[in-house]
Amino acid sequence: MFDIPYNSRLAAPCQGLAGGCDNHRARAQQAEAEYQSLPNQIQLLKTEISNLKNGEQQKQYNLFYEKTTNLRNEIIALETEANRLKILSEAWVADPKTQAANEGLSGLGWGWFKRNIVRPFEEATSCVTYTDRERDFKAASVPLQKERDTLTGQLIPLRNMLSAANLVTMQNAVKDLEIKKAKQKAQVEAYQKEIAAARQSFIANRDAEQLQLQREAEEAAAKEAATKQAAKNNKNTQTLLLVSVAIIGGYFILKK
Repeated sequence: MFDIPYNSRLAAPCQGLAGGCDNHRARAQQAEAEYQSLPNQIQLLKTEISNLKNGEQQKQYNLFYEKTTNLRNEIIALETEANRLKILSEAWVADPKTQAANEGLSGLGWGWFKRNIVRPFEEATSCVTYTDRERDFKAASVPLQKERDTLTGQLIPLRNMLSAANLVTMQNAVKDLEIKKAKQKAQVEAYQKEIAAARQSFIANRDAEQLQLQREAEEAAAKEAATKQAAKNNKNTQTLLLVSVAIIGGYFILKK
């Protein structure tokens, strides 16, 4: 604490014994008391701020804040994916063949799936002396008051932020976001199942059509081969008959 030397002012006779300076003395004492109390106030504020910033409540706040931020980002990503899959699912329902062609499934397999997937002081001797002491203590208190007010300004929102009520609110917000995330994830999975079923159905139908076409082609080829073989056999039979006739005819001619 500072101590300011005060000289007796002979020009101003002492009025303290007569009680004429009571008001001046009281104001000076009040100013001094205020000045002397400020360092302790400041230290208490600093201590509380430090305890709050490094305590369990701050850790809980940080955890909830991080969870909230991450959940919101994950929900945005899931909403984006759900919207994309919704469009894709609707495309499969509306026109399977065109969507299959867009994904390269018309004659291909499943290769596309891999591709997409924060104090003492001297006795006063006059009223002027008391007034001077009041003035000096008030002046000396100004910077300390500013520091105190600054710390108070930091502490109030910190108290609110780390209050039990706010932590409960944040905890509830995390729970709500987790529920929303789960619902959005379920929606994405539902769309994925719909799309996968549509693809499998298309592929099964495509393979069945290809198998039917293959069978028809094989049957047509077999029929054509049989026709050719029958024609060949008929030709050979005719040739054999002609040869036989010729042999017989030659026999009779020679016999004559």
